[in-house]
Amino acid sequence: MAITLVEPPSPYFLPLLIFIVLFEVALLLGKRQQCKSLTLEIKSLTLRKFELALAMKSLGIPTDFVKKSKLERELIQVEKDLAPRREQVLARAKDYDALASRLQYGVYALLVIVFWRTRLVVMSPAATWPLSSFFGFPRLGLGAVGVSAVISMAKAVIKPFTPLLSSV
Repeated sequence: MAITLVEPPSPYFLPLLIFIVLFEVALLLGKRQQCKSLTLEIKSLTLRKFELALAMKSLGIPTDFVKKSKLERELIQVEKDLAPRREQVLARAKDYDALASRLQYGVYALLVIVFWRTRLVVMSPAATWPLSSFFGFPRLGLGAVGVSAVISMAKAVIKPFTPLLSSV
């Protein structure tokens, strides 16, 4: 079934869709950048921890007791340094998530307020049949697509790319 437009799309439709997608991408990339420096430090400390563990395994002779105990102390110190760094990354990510969530709610609420009664796209009612009341929220008529549906569509476009964009 082909989707036919009853009216030409609103001039706000495409810029609004692009803005929402770029906004979501910016938030995801911001989270990635927020934790990058600490993550690199954690990776180097973890690598040092594994190097020390490997060196300790190679020392099995009782005459190397002094070297082995020195490596054990160094390993314990690296583990002590690693724990606060991990907590910092988690705390920073949690703070950023809270900020991003508040920012999303604010921006989307502003968009809904500004475009409350604007018909962004009007399609044939058959094309939007099962969800026509959702697409036409608030009372834009059958086949009309409002801002709430555009926000949902834009977030659905971004969702498959979320792991790729937010991986640290």
